[in-house]
Amino acid sequence: MKRVAFVVAASAALALPAAAGAATAHDPPDVPGPLDLVKVEVGQDGASLKARIGVSSPLPRTAELRLHPAFEKGKVERYLCLNLAAKSIGRRLYCPAGHTRSGRIAVGVSVVGKRTIRGKGSVRARIERSKRGMVLRLRLAQLGIEPGRLGYSASSSWYGPACVPGRLRDAAVCVDRAPAKGAVKTRIHPLRRIGCTGVGHGTVYRGPSRHKWVALTFDVGPCPYTDDILRILDRHDVNATFFQIGQQVPAYAALDRKILAHGNEIGNHSWRHAMGPGKSDLRHTSDVIERATGFRPCTFRPPGGYLPSATAAAASALGMVSVIWDVDTRDWTTPGSGSIYHVGISGGRGSIVLMHDGGGNRSQTVAALPGIIKSYESRGYELNTMTQLLGGRYVLEEDRGSRRVWTPPARKPERPIPRPGP
Repeated sequence: MKRVAFVVAASAALALPAAAGAATAHDPPDVPGPLDLVKVEVGQDGASLKARIGVSSPLPRTAELRLHPAFEKGKVERYLCLNLAAKSIGRRLYCPAGHTRSGRIAVGVSVVGKRTIRGKGSVRARIERSKRGMVLRLRLAQLGIEPGRLGYSASSSWYGPACVPGRLRDAAVCVDRAPAKGAVKTRIHPLRRIGCTGVGHGTVYRGPSRHKWVALTFDVGPCPYTDDILRILDRHDVNATFFQIGQQVPAYAALDRKILAHGNEIGNHSWRHAMGPGKSDLRHTSDVIERATGFRPCTFRPPGGYLPSATAAAASALGMVSVIWDVDTRDWTTPGSGSIYHVGISGGRGSIVLMHDGGGNRSQTVAALPGIIKSYESRGYELNTMTQLLGGRYVLEEDRGSRRVWTPPARKPERPIPRPGP
């Protein structure tokens, strides 16, 4: 890094030419300052992009940073930005700024052209701060990044006595970049979940209460409302579980693959929503879901919550845990979005919230969902899939055909305790 007057061309500061490099970009400490970059790491973490940015001095408050830097001559700004380049998004700038709320922060999005930088709204990211850096997790679906090659670097700017060679009225600032030239290349792989493990067997009515985790579940899809719900989940960077009717899956196979690719889960809800389905019904439903998506369900939701012993035994024999619920919004009765909201937010630690994306007009559920998500997050709850809630793991199949197990980032809880019988 060097002491320079603030005249930075967009093409020079933000260009990401293809360049081979290690998985981590390093930049040694140069000039004392709060945003002197020393390391940046970017990689895939399931359905998210994980970026770790390190600085040489104590990190300032994010409220002091710019969401959309202007990069204008003579404009003194303070920012810390991630520069990404991929075929699916072109070149874009992602700059965290503002206050952190419920572990999330706004990240400004700017499109980088040949001669211009244009702000284009913002997305939300999970943030973990340390004394000398931060870790950001951004949902790949929010960013619009598709599988393929990704180039990255980081840039920063600040001002202060160490940056000014003469008088302050010279309007000089410090700028830095990691790596100093070019970009580091990594690769984004399709998130191909083929199954799960460690969720247990038997029947559960709620998850464990050790952590503030809640599972949002949607029954009787897929249908046109499913896509509306998926867009809301993506916008709020949360995941859910969709318990699906087998006979409806073939017509929505592309949407189901999208559901899984965005980090959500699909469960078995029988072939025709018949009460007390048998083993052949459940096996056929799982087979159809697997043929359409490559994913074999490991959770089963009995239609109407009716679970005779024969159905429970059939689900268990097929490697599925039967999932009931402890919060019933009764949205299938169309009681109004206000009622769905007030019941939906009544859950606590380990709650399983029942809603519907199919079986009728679900516009009230769609209208209530954003408020339900915001309510849980404002109270410090994390919204997870059923496998995550139960402490299980997803089995992934990567591009090259090898298999590995991806463990959700949260710690594994104690095994859920089934509700005692009457």
